[in-house]
Amino acid sequence: MDFDNFILALSEIADLLYRQSSQSQDGKLHSFQMLFANHLLPLDSELQISDKSTIGVIQGQIDNLMDSLRDPHIVEILESVHKSIYPYYLCYADPRTQLLNL
Repeated sequence: MDFDNFILALSEIADLLYRQSSQSQDGKLHSFQMLFANHLLPLDSELQISDKSTIGVIQGQIDNLMDSLRDPHIVEILESVHKSIYPYYLCYADPRTQLLNL
């Protein structure tokens, strides 16, 4: 569905919801405005609030990760994991081994 068809669909929905005011062309515009103000704008506000709370959660997770990475024991563990996995990664990523085409 392209944008023009989306707007037409919204206009039809507005006409169905607000039949009393959609008898004339001005009424169709009014019903579309009512649909937008009563239903779509509140959803946008909810999404913005949700985005802000999601950003707070993500920032908290990043802070926890950074705290963990300050611990020298964690850094040592990650170094040994890296040393253990790196040869397998090289083999996997090498196009001559054809591991990616299995």
